[in-house]
This record gives sequence, structure tokens and C-alpha cells, in this order.
Amino acid sequence: MKKLKNILRDIKIKSGHYSKDIRVNRLQTNSKKVKKGDLFIAVKGPFCDGNDYVAEAISNGAVAVITQKRFKDIRDKERFIIVENVKEALFKVINNFYPSLIKANIIGVTGTNGKTTVTFLLKNILEKAGYKCGLIGTLGWRVSRGRVNKIRNTTPGPLELAKIINAMLIKKVEYIIMEVSSHALSQNRVGHLNFKAGIFTNLTQDHLDYHKTMNNYLQSKKLLFGKIRHKGLAILNIDDAAYKSFKQITNGKCVTYGFSQNADYRASDLRVSIDKCVFIIKSPGKPIKIQSKLCGIYNVYNMLAAISCAMELKCKAAIIKSAICNAGTVPGRLQKLKGKKEEYVYIDYAHTPDALKNVTNLLSSVKKPENKLICLFGCGGDRDKKKRPKMARAAVANCDMVIITSDNPRNENADDIINDIKRGIKKNDLEKCYFITDRLEAIKKAVKFANKGDIVLIAGKGHEEYQVIKNKIIPFSDYNVAGKILNEK
Repeated sequence: MKKLKNILRDIKIKSGHYSKDIRVNRLQTNSKKVKKGDLFIAVKGPFCDGNDYVAEAISNGAVAVITQKRFKDIRDKERFIIVENVKEALFKVINNFYPSLIKANIIGVTGTNGKTTVTFLLKNILEKAGYKCGLIGTLGWRVSRGRVNKIRNTTPGPLELAKIINAMLIKKVEYIIMEVSSHALSQNRVGHLNFKAGIFTNLTQDHLDYHKTMNNYLQSKKLLFGKIRHKGLAILNIDDAAYKSFKQITNGKCVTYGFSQNADYRASDLRVSIDKCVFIIKSPGKPIKIQSKLCGIYNVYNMLAAISCAMELKCKAAIIKSAICNAGTVPGRLQKLKGKKEEYVYIDYAHTPDALKNVTNLLSSVKKPENKLICLFGCGGDRDKKKRPKMARAAVANCDMVIITSDNPRNENADDIINDIKRGIKKNDLEKCYFITDRLEAIKKAVKFANKGDIVLIAGKGHEEYQVIKNKIIPFSDYNVAGKILNEK
């Protein structure tokens, strides 16, 4: 609980009739969550305007309202605090209410692919080194090995994010590792934070339904590196074409990783099999031999990103090596199931052309010539339509059999989405393609078709435990469905 006068410190107030000694219990931007004694901030978001819910917030017990708008038809106007810019005010209110946020050691990870894996690996390393860590991302948020708390977005809104970080700090968390999405950066959801380190994984096509162009997408990603604090770290993939753009904007010490001879942390002598990959990291210190259950060149990059950051944070090489070598599979990231006939099913979140290309390249390279690689995927509705035929081309190039099905069609017709995907398939490749709208039936087809040594990749949804069809969220887990079919087979 804090006094209103302290919460409003350094905020430009145009007008307002309120008592500075009012005590505020909580901050809220959702009127439905407002309870007696709360301060409501009427923020206009991309989908709704908080000003439309001011009456509800007051009815629910808000002691004061911060807004840019002047209301004529609402009583209790003495509760209103009119500001010049409500979003700027929100960030100051948050930091005044949660002053410890500004000192939190936050490591942000951004890029098209690999964010979840990098955050998991880095958390494993830092915890092995003795630090208490918090994790925020696609799979939810948690402290150390505690309960996973679900969140709606990969990167929550400013106030929800502040509450999560504050809860972590109360539990004495020393490092917070979080995924930072392009949407969050574009919408300034992290405007109230500064980062001890930022990690860039890669930049390939995704979210163009929102960003429209690849340049807009790039500019959004870059925003993270302008928020790195003085003497912070910018951990950058030197092999990615966008590397120089990130290097130019960063405030922190620039540290690079990759296969390039110029990388500060360089991978060499890579050997990959179906169960593991082995490589050497050459760095400013002694070379480190890494053996991991995570496979594929793209996972080598993920490991390099986490290792580079940990090394710069002064973690010992032996601890890093142990943490990486013992790291388990991230849920929905090349998660393996083995059938009674020794057929293999992999569940993966690959939902971009580049990610699907990478994972099919890997699985194609490790299977025996006499075995088949079967790929099942779809594309989400109300999302980037331009990537749909590219997804098809990525799958067809490496696979012996391709099953195209529904993903999360949302408000689009699933068959229309499949037809968009189909445009990327050449006539002579159509004979190895199947089009099955029902995802359950498609998975049955893929798994039952597989024989000894064959590999089935079920891509696109990974860890998700639902399908979104129209406005309904229907329980559905690729992992559970495939496991059940394997057992019945």
C-alpha cells in the first residue's frame, strides 16, 4: 500500500481534484480486476480502450483514475487525474509503486526462433552456478523449479509484467530471464524496464500480418538493445544478416557468437546424430567441449547464445559444460516419442519457414537412407499469409511424405488456409502430399504410416495444449495425441 502522492511522483498532471494522502492498494489496467482501494490507469491498447471501462472501475472500488480523457457524464470527478500521456504515466506509476524493478537483473532474449530454448538453457546454467532465477516466456513464468504460471502472451503487458517481476524479487530472485517478443517491443510493453543483457538469436520471416514488412519487424526487435543499461551486455549472432543493425544500436558491450572466425564464442568440430550433438567452443578462455541431447545446427546457436551470456556473467566453464550436457528437452521443442516398432515421433513448435526448414534438414540428415521422414504441419489463421506456401516448400524439400492439416485456424476457414499452403507445392511433389483438415485424423495417418526406423515430425504447435477454432479454445495436445496413437498401434 502506498500514498497516491508518492505514486504520482515526476508525472506531468494537467488537472485533477484528488487527495494526495489517499492510500492505494494495487494498480490495475483491467477494470474487471479492480477492487476497493485500487488505482485504475485507463490505457488505450491495440484492441480496447481503458477509457471505455472507467465507470466500471469506479463502480468496483477504484479510489482514483489516471486518464488523458475528460469525462462529462461520470460522477465522482474528484477521483480523476488528467495527464498529458497516459502510457508514459503508466511506466512512472509502475516504477514508483514497484521501485525495486529498476535494479532487477533482467536478461531479455529476442529473435524469430530459439527464444524459449535459450532462456531455458541460460536459466539452467545460472542455477547450476548457484543463482536463484526467474523465467518468463511462451511456456509461462516460474521461479527456480517451482510451479509454472500460465500467461496469455509471451511477453505480458507492462503492469502484469511488473507484478510478475516484483513477485520474483520478493522471492529473492537474482536473475530474471525473459523472452521479449516483437509485438511487446512494438507496443512498448517493456518501456518501464532496463536490461542487464539482451540476446539476439536470428531474424527470419514471421508476424508480417502485424509488422507488414521485414524492416518494421527488424526495427521492433532492435528496440530491446536500446534498453540495455550502461555496462550491460549485447549478445549477438554474428552469422545472422541483421547482426550489424543490432550492433549499431546497442548501449552495452557487444559480444558475438556463431561459426564465423570473427565470433567471440565460436563453434567448431560439430558432429550430429539422432540423439546428441558434440562440438567445441573456442572463446577468450580455454576451448570447451560440449556434448548435448539437443540436436541440430540451430540448437548449437541456441547453446552458444546461452553459453556466451553465462561466460560474460563470469560463470565457470565447468559449471556451464555440466548444465548444458545435462539439460533436458524443452517442452514442444523436438520432443521425442518412441513407438513399439522403433518408429520415432518428434513434436516441435516450428511454425515459420526457416524453423521448419531447419528441423526437417536435421531429421533428414540423421535418418537412415531406407527410412522415411514424414512431416505434418499447418499454418495459423489470422496470421502472416505470405509464409504459407514457403512452409510447404520447406517441408517438401526434405521429406518423403507431407501431411498438411489445420493448426489454429481461428476465424479463417481451415480449408482455405490449406489451399494457401498448397500453392507452394510443385505438381511433381503433389503425389507425396496429403491434405487432411482434421488434425487428429492427420496425426493418426502420419503415425500409423510410420514403420521401424521412420521419423514423424508433428510441427507447428509444440507445447500448446489447445486448438483455436473460431472463438473456441478446444483442448488438444500433439504430444498426448501422438503418444496415445503410438500405444494403440
